[in-house]
Amino acid sequence: MPYLEVTAGPDTGRRFALPEGVTTIGRSSECGIVLKDPLLSRRHCNVTRHGDEISISDLDSANGTFVNGKETKTATLGDGAEISIGDSAIRLAAMAEAPSAAADGAPIVDLGLGTGGGDAPEAARPNWRPLLWAVAAVAVVATAASFILRGGTGPEEPVITQPAAPDLLPLQIAYEKVEADAENIFRYNMELSPDGLLSIEIDDLAEGRHVRKEAQIAEEGIRRLARQLERAGMFSIETPAAGISPNGGLTRMCVSIVAGRRVACATAENRAPQPAFSAVCDTLETFGRNELGIWAMQYPTEKLVELAQEAFTRARNLFDQRGIAHGNLYLATKSCQEAMFYLETVEPKPAFFAEMLETMQEAGEELSRRYGEQRFRADRAINLREWQAAAEELRILRELIPDEDDQRNADATRKLLDVENRLKRKK
Repeated sequence: MPYLEVTAGPDTGRRFALPEGVTTIGRSSECGIVLKDPLLSRRHCNVTRHGDEISISDLDSANGTFVNGKETKTATLGDGAEISIGDSAIRLAAMAEAPSAAADGAPIVDLGLGTGGGDAPEAARPNWRPLLWAVAAVAVVATAASFILRGGTGPEEPVITQPAAPDLLPLQIAYEKVEADAENIFRYNMELSPDGLLSIEIDDLAEGRHVRKEAQIAEEGIRRLARQLERAGMFSIETPAAGISPNGGLTRMCVSIVAGRRVACATAENRAPQPAFSAVCDTLETFGRNELGIWAMQYPTEKLVELAQEAFTRARNLFDQRGIAHGNLYLATKSCQEAMFYLETVEPKPAFFAEMLETMQEAGEELSRRYGEQRFRADRAINLREWQAAAEELRILRELIPDEDDQRNADATRKLLDVENRLKRKK
């Protein structure tokens, strides 16, 4: 069965089996493959498999879908195809036995029990059949002896050799964060009901802003959240002693979680919470952002505009200095995207918003043009076997796209290593 392996991004190392039919990739828990990448859309793309034929289709995502470095709406995928979505890179591969998509990134383990496939000669494989027959025979004899000793009445009760892990469902959550002073009250409230309804509310009195979003979460998404909260240490959170704010304000975080028959509850008031408490809060906020598609709604409007202004000023400076360093255009586009995230929930948009959009478009178009020209020069030098020139052009190409997690940088790096090896052999 073919599988997809994440080679770059927040989920690096995870592998997902690719069954027959359509598999959706995105941030939503309803997708067949759920990734944590914040630059993905909730439903980003579909990968369709019919036998040995595999294709990918973009679902009108915000940041597009790229196959082997080229943006595409629909494309056929061959073995080893490189898919780039958001900040993640995914490779298509085939194997004798793929991992389950629900294994949450579990490593693939070959126990050597297969009878076919692979390149190793038949004699090199261990012959487990005699051992398996011996174990089976011992099991039959032991079962028969037990049956006779009990007078042939059969087993009275099933034997449990290891306690089962406690069920974390149904999951119910109430999380509130309040920041208040003499001038403003800011409140972030997140709730997850036992039937899977997620809701987030924002109240910002100074800005007159009230935001509310909600969505129905699939059971698998809730199970995944429960496992993440358990790993974060939700059952070890504690309430620290209340502190006193130096400016007379209030900072308060309160978490209540009911997971199956277990309960976790803690409050931190004017005091930094313990590491497990902070990890649980971060997990909840990340889950809320992923599911509802809002990335900055937990901050006051004034802070969001300030962060966006800083990001845009940085983008503008980088764009003005695009002739000084090859990577400045790429960094300018990234800074503009960062500013866009901050302003997602801000209405009305600030005065610099229109100029920011214009800068982002201009920087993106010029980056695409320069990347195409530079890649053409590098490929031409390779085709002409001008290895020294090819190495120089590829180094510039890597500087133009400085992010090592970007597929374009990875492609240039792979070609550069090949060219450098040819230069060494030539010497």
